[in-house]
Amino acid sequence: MPRLGGRRAQALGWAALLGVFAKIRAGLWLDDLPNPDVAGICYEADRILEGLLPYVDVVEVKPPGTFFLAAGIFATLGRSVDALQAVHAALVLAAAAAVAHAARGAAGDGHRRVAPLVAAGVFLFHAPLFEWNYAGWMTPVWTLALAAVAVGRRSPSTIPWFAAGVLSTWAFACKQPAATFVLPASVALYERGAGRGRCALALAAGAVAGFVPLFAPYLARGEPSALAGGLVPVGLARAYAAGAARDPSWPLAAAGLLVATFPGAAALVAARLLARPV
Repeated sequence: MPRLGGRRAQALGWAALLGVFAKIRAGLWLDDLPNPDVAGICYEADRILEGLLPYVDVVEVKPPGTFFLAAGIFATLGRSVDALQAVHAALVLAAAAAVAHAARGAAGDGHRRVAPLVAAGVFLFHAPLFEWNYAGWMTPVWTLALAAVAVGRRSPSTIPWFAAGVLSTWAFACKQPAATFVLPASVALYERGAGRGRCALALAAGAVAGFVPLFAPYLARGEPSALAGGLVPVGLARAYAAGAARDPSWPLAAAGLLVATFPGAAALVAARLLARPV
């Protein structure tokens, strides 16, 4: 029997992991819109391709990132649910690969072969269950940003930090809970030590660069505040909070929601546990 860290066992593990992922995705592959959220994303994507803008020409309360991503997919691959699902599946696989790469660096010497498989497994067994709604697009992009930060902690280059800034911007544009990225990014910057200032500047520059394609059409129309209101809907949040039931258990529920929504973080925690000496 091949040992756990052996090359043959590793190859079998990756093959099994990808097979399970393909099986799950095939079972979830749809030929129609699964819910009103996805229908709304497609509707706004169509309007964008017509030259209209959410929040300006169309009444909208949801974040804009998924609208523009879907519009880009429609423009490039054609207007179909298959195109959306294929790109989403590819994005999930890219995030799993990034998690595996980051886990290899985070794990101890004795676990560098096993840690990527464990981390990618934790991510892939959860991420495929997401539909391609707002959270479904945010999660792999947020995970890619987190993996870039994990790589940046050890790299002398600031490129991973710039990439993390761009990706975190788009994750936030897909769904606002991606703002939690600030927490692991801050910890990573603190642990970075030498070159921390350069990395922070690269991260900030990447975030600004990520916002440029979003704000450009709104600036051209003289409506940047409309997009800002869509990204940070303060008034809507106040109204929602005022009408919400006061449940004393909300901190526990919120913590559970964060763990369920960010499997990439859970995957890297698993890899970090493997960093401990045997």
